[in-house]
Amino acid sequence: MNESNLVKVVYQSAEYRVLEIDNLRILQLVEDPSTDLSRMYFDNPHYLVPYARSMLMPLAFIDTPRNAILVGLGGGTMASFIHRWLPEIRLVALELIPEVVDLARTYFDLPHDDEGLQVVTGDGVKYMLAHPVAGQVDLILSDASGAQHCAVDAVHTPEFYEACYRALRPGGVMTVNIDRPTVEWVASYTQMLPKIFADIHFDMVSPHQGVVTLWKERKGTQLDDVLQRAARFDAAVEVNSADAGDSVKFVDLAKTMADRFVGRQ
Repeated sequence: MNESNLVKVVYQSAEYRVLEIDNLRILQLVEDPSTDLSRMYFDNPHYLVPYARSMLMPLAFIDTPRNAILVGLGGGTMASFIHRWLPEIRLVALELIPEVVDLARTYFDLPHDDEGLQVVTGDGVKYMLAHPVAGQVDLILSDASGAQHCAVDAVHTPEFYEACYRALRPGGVMTVNIDRPTVEWVASYTQMLPKIFADIHFDMVSPHQGVVTLWKERKGTQLDDVLQRAARFDAAVEVNSADAGDSVKFVDLAKTMADRFVGRQ
């Protein structure tokens, strides 16, 4: 390893570690250094990794989004993106572990709470099950993970998905980060979701990770409008030269999904 690639540990606790490598800051679980929970480039702090683009892409299909919920904050990359580039959206970010919130704000530039962002420290599943207002949320992002960064069973139950379905407005959508699922988990998942959501789309991000998009209903939309909104997102996310190989654009993701909705009345 040459001097320019030396790893600097800037924070470590029993559970979490923050590293710096040249232009990059990384949040990891101590027990699983092979997986990054969040990444931030110093010269491009609003860069989005591919799975985050897939998670946020359905916003291009929503005409005037106003409310979103994020379950699982991590370093706050998606929360920061919405706060900066989509100020018309009010985001509630749910995070179980207070330490994660502190790390996101100290090391990953997560904004403090204001009219557009509210970070709630607590159980995201309990929050959704008790969500008092039905039919008001445009987008729900489920990005909770546990040991070895695997899917958390508590956010993959019929009760949780039914609560999310109720919270979504007509035309609303939910995206779910799926990392390293077991065969048994996939089998139960594929049987459960079609009973709740009207349309399901799976986007493979890597050999072990994908994003599931769950639509509350099937609806018609105009391709030109979708691509215009997707292009706006692309303009906000400059591809970092270090990750040029994973530079999947919002417009490309939107085109892939568009045949499921475009032209439907």
